[in-house]
Amino acid sequence: MNRKGCCIIQLGLAVALLAGTLGSVWAENSLARSWRSGNPVLIAYDSSPNQENLSSPARSAEGEGTGEPLLLSLQDCIQTALKNNLDLAVEAYNPKMSEEEIRKEKGVFDPLFYSELDYAEYKVPTNRGGFYLTLAPGLKIFPDEYENRTWDVGLKQRLLTGTSYDLRFQNSRWYSLLDPSINANFYAFNPSYTSVLSLTLTQPLLKNFGLDVNRAKINIARNNKEISLQQFRGQVFKVVSEVQSAYWDLVAAMESLEVNRRSLKLAQDLLEINKAKVKAGTLAPLEIVAAEAEVAAREEGVIVAENQIRSVEDRLRRILNLPRDSQLWERPIRPAEKPVLAEISFSEEESLKRALELRPEYVQAKKDLTNKDIYARFARNQLFPSLNLQGSAGLNGIGENWHDSFHELRGGDYYSYAVGLVLEVPLGNRSARGEYAKACLDRDKSKATLVNLEQKITLEIREAIRQIQTNRKRIDATEKARILAEKKLEVEQKKLSVGMSTNFEVLRTQRDLLEAETNWIKALLDYTKSLVELERAEGTILERHNITLEEETRG
Repeated sequence: MNRKGCCIIQLGLAVALLAGTLGSVWAENSLARSWRSGNPVLIAYDSSPNQENLSSPARSAEGEGTGEPLLLSLQDCIQTALKNNLDLAVEAYNPKMSEEEIRKEKGVFDPLFYSELDYAEYKVPTNRGGFYLTLAPGLKIFPDEYENRTWDVGLKQRLLTGTSYDLRFQNSRWYSLLDPSINANFYAFNPSYTSVLSLTLTQPLLKNFGLDVNRAKINIARNNKEISLQQFRGQVFKVVSEVQSAYWDLVAAMESLEVNRRSLKLAQDLLEINKAKVKAGTLAPLEIVAAEAEVAAREEGVIVAENQIRSVEDRLRRILNLPRDSQLWERPIRPAEKPVLAEISFSEEESLKRALELRPEYVQAKKDLTNKDIYARFARNQLFPSLNLQGSAGLNGIGENWHDSFHELRGGDYYSYAVGLVLEVPLGNRSARGEYAKACLDRDKSKATLVNLEQKITLEIREAIRQIQTNRKRIDATEKARILAEKKLEVEQKKLSVGMSTNFEVLRTQRDLLEAETNWIKALLDYTKSLVELERAEGTILERHNITLEEETRG
């Protein structure tokens, strides 16, 4: 096969390859556009909230008295907070923005169509023989006058391998402006039409060579999207944790109010008994003063407990981000759940394993380290000199008109090809060396951050398990103390009824019972909150409440 045939085959293969590449790129862009029509990040639940409660606050507020209590489950509160939280609404846009960053980086490899249209007119000196124009003694110059109209169209693209191509179709119309009698001596036809179809390929051999180097920014953008998803997930963690903390604090405040009310009732009952004894003449009137003082102190305890409930209610309303003009701000919130004492076994090793798989900040740190490693390898490649292999091949045609020019080009009788190497070596290369050194330091810093975070998570897991075990023992101890305090009060009341005890002893025993019941409630609520803390430390808090991110499911 002669060189003309080789050039034709090469151009045919190049055009076919180019068509396949463009088809795959356009198909990928079409799929990407159809996916991007969705919402940024959606939160899905396996169960629906109670429609009579906060999940539909407008309906709950309509037609009901502002003083009617609002009964809420923990799940109602969590779902409402996730739906209304403004920080989450803002954070939800970051994964979408990261997705567009991926598209932007992929766009570097999009094909580029170009077209050029030019007109030029020239009058230039030439040393060809013929008719002369004498400008000065001994100097004779032949002027050449012509116009040139060109139209180029082409397609060029940089591929993931680093290869770039430029497929160009050039057309030109050349017309001499000299006298026709002069043109006849120099040109076969005037005007002349020229067509050139050429393909130029450039392949880096050192700097910018390889898939890893050319895909580096795309891979970094993809990891950044995962980082933004984990940041959103971490924000969801924070909201759910805050809701649970406020909810169980409200439960504790409600229980504390009940304890203080019972204690007040005991003091009031004792006061009535003393009044009856004074009236009967069996008790000195001074004893009533001590009982009345204790009733006043217990009333103060009830007032403080009621205020604590209102404070925690407002804290919960703020976390739920309820509309300020809603009647829900005036309705008392009553938790529908109470802490349940469940025996749970723990494994520090399993908890740590789950945490290193699920904790958002740890996943972020790992992805960040991956990005730093990708960029360090990219920066290392940029240290190499630029050595590019260039090759080109083309078909040429010329004629008295466009048709003749195209015919000559298709015939393949006239062709050109070239191959060469282009070397560029920056002397000193300080910019690339500095960037690589900085990238390596940044990578080492990320490694240290990851190790430090792993140690921190390990300590958090150990502390959470230790707190659960401690609070479980506190429950047993405080429950025993509460039962004994109840029995002791019964004994003192019986002794008082037969004159073997005093008001002072009974009041002191009542205060002991109040303290014992308060300690038991606090231990039970601390145990419940320590379970929540372990869920947070493990990174399982979303799974525990059947919460999934749709973006994670799709990804």
